[in-house]
Amino acid sequence: MVPTAPPVDPDHIYGDNLECQHQLCLFKDGKLKFQMVDGEMYPPSVAETQVSMKYPANVPEANQMAVGQEVFGLLPGLMMYATIWLREHNRVCDILRTEHPTWNDEQLFQTTRLILIGEKQNSVELEELYGDIDILEFYPGLLMEKSLPNYIFGESMVEIRSSYSLKGLLGNPIYSPEYWKSSTFGDETGFNIVKTTMLQRLV
Repeated sequence: MVPTAPPVDPDHIYGDNLECQHQLCLFKDGKLKFQMVDGEMYPPSVAETQVSMKYPANVPEANQMAVGQEVFGLLPGLMMYATIWLREHNRVCDILRTEHPTWNDEQLFQTTRLILIGEKQNSVELEELYGDIDILEFYPGLLMEKSLPNYIFGESMVEIRSSYSLKGLLGNPIYSPEYWKSSTFGDETGFNIVKTTMLQRLV
């Protein structure tokens, strides 16, 4: 069966391979690593995680943050987007840990990961309600960017590895809401988080 909405890739949160995922994981309470700056949660530093990231040459090493997609360091808007989802991952972990005190780190992490995939899918479907969200305007901008010589896309899309991003678009039922049930997201608590996702709440 074909999904009703395009899938949403969570790699910018968790990385596109297990090594990167482990570099970003806190391995405590299911959470991802983070740093606090002026009382607010941000992605951890590249130095702490050793995650491979690309940044403009003028960004000091001390200011370089690590997320799952290495090119997000080149585009501040996407780094902000990744920061929102990092905060949401750790917030959901807190909810699940309170609801299920016997769950271990791995169960909290994997269930939260499924919930975030559901939330991201749900937020894409909310585009009709929030048509002015900047991040949703980013993708048409990528497609309108002047193509590189011998490429069909501009530099940003090539750097983001469009072929990887487009691979397996219709392959996973987690991206098809008609297959969802409460056990998909751990239990009714996780399912309610997904069902009540609002872009305004995330920002």
